[in-house]
Amino acid sequence: MSVAVTRCADERELARAGADAVADVVSRDARAVATFATGNSAAPIYRELAERVARREMDCSRLRVFELDGYVGIPVSDRRSLYAWLIRDVLVPLRIPEANVTRLRGEDADLAAACREYDRRLDEVGGYDVALLGLGPNGHVAFNEPPADPDSDAHVLGVTDESVASAVRYWGSPEAVPRRAITTGLKRLRAARRAVLVARGEAKRDALIRTLSGAPDPMTPASFLVRSADFRVITDLSGL
Repeated sequence: MSVAVTRCADERELARAGADAVADVVSRDARAVATFATGNSAAPIYRELAERVARREMDCSRLRVFELDGYVGIPVSDRRSLYAWLIRDVLVPLRIPEANVTRLRGEDADLAAACREYDRRLDEVGGYDVALLGLGPNGHVAFNEPPADPDSDAHVLGVTDESVASAVRYWGSPEAVPRRAITTGLKRLRAARRAVLVARGEAKRDALIRTLSGAPDPMTPASFLVRSADFRVITDLSGL
């Protein structure tokens, strides 16, 4: 087990550090299994990766991508769906074919079956080689909200008020934010061969301190990643 914390002076430095962590995995296995967080925290990293792809410094076209999480009942045609976001920020810029993606289908009628099928397919390919993750202000990772079960499989859950508040800027009002989500579970995130947690901005300071401060805590889901085989934190926060 190891934990590496990279403190970055600015967005550009953060983007390079995150892209290096992904590119290192891809350079060793072009068909690596990856999962990517959507949201603003990782956006600079995706732009840096896209620039490297455009310069032909790396090739992501053979990556096998597993969708990290999503809202329940939101069609992929809705541009606010997390899958639509994944397409815009990751798949198209990194030139990853949609055929390479295993969905976590929050629009399906049988959500329990969708979760089981996702886990079956992930286990079949040996789990995540690299998981690039964001950190919620309440310590959530993917949509594993507190209190979290470290041995959870993919599952459906209610979205906490804190996460609703964080998503209002994308949905326009608290009432518009979906209240149910579907997510990969902590069990398989903890088993990732490399987990990279990105924490940007003062709103994430308390959650990051709690993540790194001691024993894993169900009220800070990200803290369970500390005991992963290769856990890396990339942040623009100083004085930690």
